[in-house]
Amino acid sequence: MKDFFARYFPAGLLMKALMVPGGAYRQDWEFRDEGKKCRFWFLLNADPANDEQLVVVIASTEVEKRLAARRDGSAVVVNKGDYDPLPERSVIDCGSAMLKPKSDLLASAKAHNIVVIEPLPSGILAKLRKALLESTTAEPRMKSLVTEKPGGAQPE
Repeated sequence: MKDFFARYFPAGLLMKALMVPGGAYRQDWEFRDEGKKCRFWFLLNADPANDEQLVVVIASTEVEKRLAARRDGSAVVVNKGDYDPLPERSVIDCGSAMLKPKSDLLASAKAHNIVVIEPLPSGILAKLRKALLESTTAEPRMKSLVTEKPGGAQPE
């Protein structure tokens, strides 16, 4: 039923549902060292609806490998049951966060290549933002996008 929304809902509606703090989606994606598979993506922006660049992170089931690679506290473990859409214990490596143009995500929505899922709970989102802010590899621009809101207000 969830894939129904990706196939039949207009891209604008999908984007509206996704452009919230902690917005989340599934997308088949291939990395150089791994084959194509379904990946879970999360938006960390404080105001994704108004930002043109999105700070995105990806969940991985290679928990121990990622934790060993990130000793700066930038990897957050999400246990099974903490966030229902993740089918198993996962790690989100905020040290590998990416800036993604909103236009790229809109193009994927128009092509029906993403499935919007429920946003992250506020507690997990707060941990991810903290991890990104503590990361030694995250760009300053990313850090500003997860902490600043219009008018200088801080995220809730």
